[in-house]
Formats: sequence, structure tokens, C-alpha cells
Amino acid sequence: VPRALRRALDERYEYVPLDLADTPSLTRLITGFEPDHVIHLEAALRDEPLERLLAANVQGVASLLSAVAGSGVAVRAIVLGSSGAVYGTPASLPIAEDATCAPVDAYGVSKHAGEAIGRLLAERHRLPVLVARIFNPLGPGQDERHATSAFAMQAVEVAAGRRLRIEVGALDTTRDFIDARDLASALALLAERGTPGATYNVAGGIETRGAEVLAEVLRAC
Repeated sequence: VPRALRRALDERYEYVPLDLADTPSLTRLITGFEPDHVIHLEAALRDEPLERLLAANVQGVASLLSAVAGSGVAVRAIVLGSSGAVYGTPASLPIAEDATCAPVDAYGVSKHAGEAIGRLLAERHRLPVLVARIFNPLGPGQDERHATSAFAMQAVEVAAGRRLRIEVGALDTTRDFIDARDLASALALLAERGTPGATYNVAGGIETRGAEVLAEVLRAC
């Protein structure tokens, strides 16, 4: 079990590491577990190679849905975790779920393709799939590949005297952040009450500049 999960798990939970591309093993796991709901959050991130993006964000979705269909388990809902990156640069804010999708990088394209293959297989196998377009999660345990965590890590090191300056990118860019714990609650709610076939934006609803995030981190330190 990954160290970050050890404190969260107790006898009610079981952690099973499994290659999502291994459809037969995944089918057996689902058959044995008989889940009521499936929430799919495995993904490759922006800085990963194209091959990894396609394998995780597109083929991974196909493997999971094929496994659910092959298991014969009548799940009540399958929530596919997608990304707000599928919208690209929006023409206006706030972004509605029916806004045009025009992703601007390979990550966004791969997540959009994952949605498409998910809908195709959902229709083919009559699976109750819904899509959650997640915006920018942040919270405890997030690694430093994300800007908010990178700010926090560097600020702590400056405060401790182990670093002289904080390195940042463009601070005028805005993001919609959502606390990871609120995200978890939202995904559970969608699993219980979401409409199969529908798409939902999962976000905080507040536009925040990078400079504001950095300022808040510095105040906290």
C-alpha cells in the first residue's frame, strides 16, 4: 500500500495494485468485488510522453469499461474522471458543460478522446457512464508537479533557510481550484445521483490568479 494511503485505510478497505491495461485481471477483480459504483481516476499528467497519455487516458478507459462489461456485474454508475483541459481556452466564463471543446495540448486531447471512447463503449455495452470534468484539485499530499504544491514546497524551504528564492512561471494565469476533499465528496455525489450519459464540471467556481495563490502560500509560511 502506498505510504500516503496507509493512514486512510482500515479493515473496511482493500488496496489492489493492478495494471489498468491488463483487462482480463481487471475483469476478474471486478467480478470478485461486485462494486455498486466505479470511479475512474487513473490518468497520465501533462508532462508525460504522448505514448503514456494515450495509454492511460484513452486505452485505460477502454480497458476499464471492457472489464466492467465482461464481468457481468450490474454497476449502478461509472464516473469517468476527465479534465477541464478539454475546453482549451474558453471564449467566455463561466464554462458550461455544453461549451465547445478545443483542447490546446496533448493532455487535453487525450482526456477528450478518453471521454469519446467512454461514451462509445457505454452505448455499446449499455453501461451507466457519466463524465466528471475535474478542474484544478489541490490539497494535502499533492506532488510538486502542480504549481500550488511547488509554491508551498519552495516557500517552506525558504523559511527553513534551505533555499534563497522561489522559482515561478507566469503568475497572471488564472485557474479554478477545488479542494481535493470537496472533489471527493462531489465524485461520491455524482456516483449516487448523477445521470448516466451526462457530463458535469467539477470545480470551485472561483477564478484565481497564480499571484494570489503564491501570496497566500507566503502568508501561510
